[in-house]
Amino acid sequence: MTRSLPRAAASVVLAAALTACTTQLGGHQSPDPSAQVDPAGQLSATGAPKLRFRPVLATTAQNRPTGRQQVEPTKATTPERLREIADEKKTRQGADLSNRDDPAYQVVLQAYECPATDPLTGEDDPALPLITCNQDNTEKYVLGPVFLDNTQVSSSVASVDQQGAGSVITLKFTDQGTKVWADFTTANVQEQVALVFNTTTISAPTINEPILGGTTQISGAFTLPEAKRLADQIAGR
Repeated sequence: MTRSLPRAAASVVLAAALTACTTQLGGHQSPDPSAQVDPAGQLSATGAPKLRFRPVLATTAQNRPTGRQQVEPTKATTPERLREIADEKKTRQGADLSNRDDPAYQVVLQAYECPATDPLTGEDDPALPLITCNQDNTEKYVLGPVFLDNTQVSSSVASVDQQGAGSVITLKFTDQGTKVWADFTTANVQEQVALVFNTTTISAPTINEPILGGTTQISGAFTLPEAKRLADQIAGR
């Protein structure tokens, strides 16, 4: 099943009590509004939702943005589909992508073209790097292995954003998740971190200071019902 989904945000914020990590989603307009992405639609209807945090290793603009549609993950069963996944992983998830000194590193990133639908949706290996794109296919990323995901979120609650338009989703991490997030943000001040839903980067903010309190917010121009749906999916409700 393919969904054409509205774009979620003009800006996305990750915050502790004070905003420690912020991003603007580039101000890009997708060429085809029907191909824009709602993060809630990035979550699998066939299994556990996949909100993942990955470090950003490199990013570059996509020359010919195409817009992006999200195909809901389904279990790969046919030989053709299994070969397609294996080919995508070979190109986009090589362990050598973590080596920024490899001369082939930028060549691979520049050569990759963001697809209208991602054949690797629901099949990427969290232990390996990943080449992927943002929700309107205007930016390409090389991301490091997953260091945190929704299994380390203890609660996910949607509410109206009191600081601006739209809604916010407040994530509270488990004790383990709190430590992982605090350690990562402490060690990576002024670096970017990507929030990824089933291989699509919905936000890649810069960490301005350590976030130690175990609470983070995702905010943007989605409606309250959209935010509630996303919060429920993150929490597995």
